[in-house]
Amino acid sequence: MIDDRDWLEQAIADEREFGCDVQVGGDLSPLPRADIDPLQLQRQLRHVRLQSALFKELRAILERSNLGAGTEAALTLGRQIIRERLSQASGQHSVVGAVSNTHDADGDAEADQTLGVLLTAQDWQQIAQVATRSIEARLFHQVGLDISA
Repeated sequence: MIDDRDWLEQAIADEREFGCDVQVGGDLSPLPRADIDPLQLQRQLRHVRLQSALFKELRAILERSNLGAGTEAALTLGRQIIRERLSQASGQHSVVGAVSNTHDADGDAEADQTLGVLLTAQDWQQIAQVATRSIEARLFHQVGLDISA
């Protein structure tokens, strides 16, 4: 619509006439301004940084493990588990605090130790299994085998 010069000129005229902004689409009125608690914002930023560092370390571990075609499937499941663990842990301040403090004090270099705290042996087993299934499915597809057989 913005490429349509006639529409744009009409929109400008409407803005002047009605004293408002012309918007396209659904109700795009500005959201009410919410007061942001600086402590909550700081916790959210720490959470995002921690999650980012954990994702980065998860990828490094999986790449070092040379999973090939199974890497993306393993990474997807690993990220999902990390998000679940962090959201579960957010209610348990001692767990989140321990994980966050480990990350804050030592930086990304210690993220692998943090993953050791956050992910269980069963989690790693699930990640390995999803990678294996992905590799198997890709191989079967390449050689024309039906997986359901």
